[in-house]
Amino acid sequence: MKKLLALILAVCMFAVCCGCDLFGGNSSKVNSSKKSSSGASDTDITDDEELDDISSYSAKRSKGTVNMSGEPSEELIPLDDEEETTRPQTVESGKSKPTLETKWDKMTLSHPESHTDKEAEKMRKAVVNSKNGDYGEGGTTYYFSPKGDDNNSGTSKDKPKRTTNALNVLTLKPGDKVLFERGGVWHLSRAILCEEGVTYGAYGTGEKPAIYGSVENYASPEFWKATNLKNVWSVSVKDSSIGLIVFNDGELVGRKISGGLLALSQNGDFYFNSARSILYLYNDNGNPGKKYYDIEICLNKAAFDVTRISGVTIDNFKIKYFGRMGVDLCAADNSKVTNCEVGFIGGANQDSTTRLGNAIQMWQGCDGHLVENCWIYQVYDTAISPQGNSLSPLNRVKQGTHDEDYLNISYKNNLIEYCCLSFEFWQGNHNSGDGKSWVYTDGRFENIHVEGNLSRFAGYGWSSMPGQRPDPHGEHLVMYNHTYPYAKGFYIENNVFDLCSMWICRWQFSTEYKEDTNDYTRKKIGGEFVQYTSGGKTYEGVKGGTPQPIDFTYPNGIWYIRNNTYYQGKTTNNTVIWYGTQRSGSGQSKLEELIGKFDTSPTKVVWVS
Repeated sequence: MKKLLALILAVCMFAVCCGCDLFGGNSSKVNSSKKSSSGASDTDITDDEELDDISSYSAKRSKGTVNMSGEPSEELIPLDDEEETTRPQTVESGKSKPTLETKWDKMTLSHPESHTDKEAEKMRKAVVNSKNGDYGEGGTTYYFSPKGDDNNSGTSKDKPKRTTNALNVLTLKPGDKVLFERGGVWHLSRAILCEEGVTYGAYGTGEKPAIYGSVENYASPEFWKATNLKNVWSVSVKDSSIGLIVFNDGELVGRKISGGLLALSQNGDFYFNSARSILYLYNDNGNPGKKYYDIEICLNKAAFDVTRISGVTIDNFKIKYFGRMGVDLCAADNSKVTNCEVGFIGGANQDSTTRLGNAIQMWQGCDGHLVENCWIYQVYDTAISPQGNSLSPLNRVKQGTHDEDYLNISYKNNLIEYCCLSFEFWQGNHNSGDGKSWVYTDGRFENIHVEGNLSRFAGYGWSSMPGQRPDPHGEHLVMYNHTYPYAKGFYIENNVFDLCSMWICRWQFSTEYKEDTNDYTRKKIGGEFVQYTSGGKTYEGVKGGTPQPIDFTYPNGIWYIRNNTYYQGKTTNNTVIWYGTQRSGSGQSKLEELIGKFDTSPTKVVWVS
């Protein structure tokens, strides 16, 4: 009995010492910064210092960083309430590890043998070795270099600016160019806010300029402090969410744990308490800053933010380690992303239950968009995706907007590897307001070209590893069922789709759409939406009389899916394609049959045993 009482007392004292983080406390939800309904939050922790006393200051910075004025800094920098907006931009002059030497073997799931290794290697080298672009005449060119100074004008190569803090306060005009020196590494404290009509590119020789989404390389023992839990280390990080942690260029990717410190059990497991700005990491080999040469903690941001502007070009960057997006575009007309390498993206919280992360995303419609000759890999969700929620038809008329139209888009000659999804197309229809949350949209997908891409190993990357994604996927093409009544001129041709863990294509709608019987959205052909009252209720539709049904002359749009090559073996759910419904089967003849329902004239279909 005495032994039992002693054991109970020891457990109680252990829990008191370690505080609420042991079991997740009020932080057990994925989004730990939100208060519970009772009003308690992560700030109700009383014994912070015993677990971790690093929260009052940051560790010594790695060599090559700069302060706000661009001067080298090796001091301990206090963290205060303004740190998130004032923390200086980190710049490293040393080169990153050559990408083609990176090994991901431990962070990929096993899959059948690939038939496209040589072609993929050729495409990788084409992206990695792409030359500086011809960015045209006119405008002012600003240069950025790790050897620069933010007090410089930046308008010549011999007097470049240094940090993106200086970039974000420049007054840029259409036609201007912002060029980063090759061989430099920029660790961002915030996204680069792109401006109307500006080109962002590279100059000099060597590796592409690297834009990283971790404010530091945390592979230094001074950053990490031991806690009173065995093998658990802590570091001060300020953000709303941590997407992922990447060790040694992808040798290991951390596993995000939401259940508190006691749930940390294997190397790389991490738990983030956003309210306390402390990240906890499990490592049984001592101080992680000594174990690894590179540790990137990926914050909830994108590298480039392109919002409601047009004419932006992003060319020749290495974009890695961002917890949100690589390139985040929103209603950005006539935009281009070319010759870029984008890897290890996503995992940050979208809400309390959902994690997000796309490499190159176009949100809320556009007219004119090109992604070409890019290498995209190891992405939590989707490599390339146009997507967004629709406005109601009346608001579209009022605002004169095309926020739900995706027009004149080209995705060409890109290499995509180890992403959860390769291409995802969806158009969220507006909420009807009468209990029918998904109704037909009059938004358009027109003149879309997905051509000459090589997509490999969808669903076999880090986000599909055990304990990472709660809803595993693995598709090359995703078209959801609420998307395309107005698709016109949608081309998917001359691509190669090599192995995926689930469906080659998730063509989720049936062969025909049902007639829309919802008064809120029924449309008179050739008419305009107005607001009207009927039966004491207000509707958006056609004024007077009975509204006419939406014209579904082409119920699934006009598609050209042809001349693609497919390699596929047994999947995790024994299904091959989702065409109206999930279609299962195996073997060469069955694969040919199923692909034939989707691609009118495939170039090659191979069942990989």
